Amino acid sequence: MLLAFGITLNTKTMLGVSPIISIPYSISQISGLDLGVLVFAFYVLYILLQWVLLGRNFQKFQLLQIVNSFMVSAMVSLFNRLLPDVQGAAAQYSLLAAAIVLTGIGAALTVGMRLIPNPADAFADVIGMKLHKNFGFGKNVFDLTCVGVTTTIGLASAGHLIGIGSGTLCAMIFTGRVIAFCGCPVKKLYDGVSEQPDYC
Repeated sequence: MLLAFGITLNTKTMLGVSPIISIPYSISQISGLDLGVLVFAFYVLYILLQWVLLGRNFQKFQLLQIVNSFMVSAMVSLFNRLLPDVQGAAAQYSLLAAAIVLTGIGAALTVGMRLIPNPADAFADVIGMKLHKNFGFGKNVFDLTCVGVTTTIGLASAGHLIGIGSGTLCAMIFTGRVIAFCGCPVKKLYDGVSEQPDYC
């Protein structure tokens, strides 16, 4: 819920959407399809990509990410309907800062608890692992890729950017840093509840 709220807040700033949903958002704007439905479809794609990259190391119980996908996309649809767009630079950038922090904390918690993470964040974690880096770095790579694909879709389909703005760039730069900052506290929290020490 925290993650979905942060992602949706980013769209309400009118400064550009979060990179994590920029591709489905742009397709939603072009096609008129429901944003939550497209988010769910892309989350399932990210699960399949994890399976491809990890091969035999992909744990079958991670297919439960599909359930997570449904819950997050349903909450994105709900919040998208309930929350109003924000006007005024001060309010927009204040909301953007809150959105980035909430998204980063939500992502760090869901991945750090070693249970069933959000598929996009789990995929970013796999990217970081494959590059021999941490989750925060993988998140930055994933976000950059999403922004590149969204830019291409917008320019090719509409001749202009769709959903990409200063808020997208801020989220792309700072969400990964919030996740990296939360990494050690989340590990300590995980140690406390799992009794499996994994100190920073």
